[in-house]
Amino acid sequence: MADSNPRATTLPPPVYHVTSHDPETGKSVFKSEPLEAEPDNKIPQTTLWHLHTTTTFPANLNDEVDLKEHYANNVPSMNTLHKSGGTVCRIVDFAPGNIPFMHRTSSLDYGVVLQGKIEYFLDDGASRVFGPGEVVIQRGVMHGWKTAGDEPVRMLFVLSDAQPVEVAGETKGTYLPLDKMPESTRKAMGG
Repeated sequence: MADSNPRATTLPPPVYHVTSHDPETGKSVFKSEPLEAEPDNKIPQTTLWHLHTTTTFPANLNDEVDLKEHYANNVPSMNTLHKSGGTVCRIVDFAPGNIPFMHRTSSLDYGVVLQGKIEYFLDDGASRVFGPGEVVIQRGVMHGWKTAGDEPVRMLFVLSDAQPVEVAGETKGTYLPLDKMPESTRKAMGG
């Protein structure tokens, strides 16, 4: 899917700092100058900023393998929300009035609200509103996000691959229905 959608908000791009080791002295060093993340706008009314990913867990930090894999495969766009066998660190910006996109990944996710208020929906009909500093520990559940108010929302997510959840005799694996949404929903989301 092409990044044909505009950025979700006017919030500034996240800036991140990467550390490593000097190969001669073994001392800790900054790998580069501060880096400005590139936007991934595949999902309407949402901007993803992929700060770092790994393809294995535990991550291989030797010879900067993790950095090479991340830059080769994931910037600025990813073809999935989580990394099978690995980890993801990303910032997500949600536009005011966004339409919740119900989905599930086979991952253990830590979601931290950095700015704004957001409503979190579960497939049993429950919802809660979270504000700055609140954390959601998300364990492979079907869910959706919707801004709660007129301000944009920025969240930090850290995802680690997990086995698909098995409950009530059913395996609950990754579910990303972008291609299966009704036409009316796709149109409402700008698609």
